[in-house]
Amino acid sequence: MSYPYRVVISHSISESVTIEDESRNDVILTEYLPKERMKDILRDALERRGWTKVDDDHYAREGDRGETMVFDLEEGAVITSVNITETMEKEKTVTARGAGRSHARKAELRERVKQKLEKQLKFTEEERTEKKDEIQEKASQVLSETENSRKEELNDILMDVYAESLREKAKTLGQVVSIEENRSDDGTVFEMQIKIEE
Repeated sequence: MSYPYRVVISHSISESVTIEDESRNDVILTEYLPKERMKDILRDALERRGWTKVDDDHYAREGDRGETMVFDLEEGAVITSVNITETMEKEKTVTARGAGRSHARKAELRERVKQKLEKQLKFTEEERTEKKDEIQEKASQVLSETENSRKEELNDILMDVYAESLREKAKTLGQVVSIEENRSDDGTVFEMQIKIEE
């Protein structure tokens, strides 16, 4: 005599999807002093603003939204990258019924149902593409929304570099009598007046 039984199987799958996007801001440094001295002044300005030295020509900083900025002094560019990883998940529970006395038949039913579930839950290329597009949009949004603040920071750094290089240049031209510096509240205008006696 066979007995009815039921088997409850739960199965879940997950898959990670990673997207990296980047933008580039070129930085043209006017050389008021020799190139290497300008780089030294730039290095000091970056370190004062919290950038971390990676090597002699690369400095990095983490942005407020998780973006990573790398200043390449040799190339004269800031590369900002956003790396986002998200996990896709699926889960399903099914109940299967069978009849019999054998534990082997019950185990066989369990295995068949599990294999069927694995096939049903498998991610399609369409689902992967949809997830990649969704993450790509998030990464692009971070880069877009942080663009203005990055430009403002780079402008501030360059103003510091130019101010220091002009102070040094003035000392080579004669006796510096006075230096007056004025910056607008929004940081878009910087004026410097240097009086020199020869």
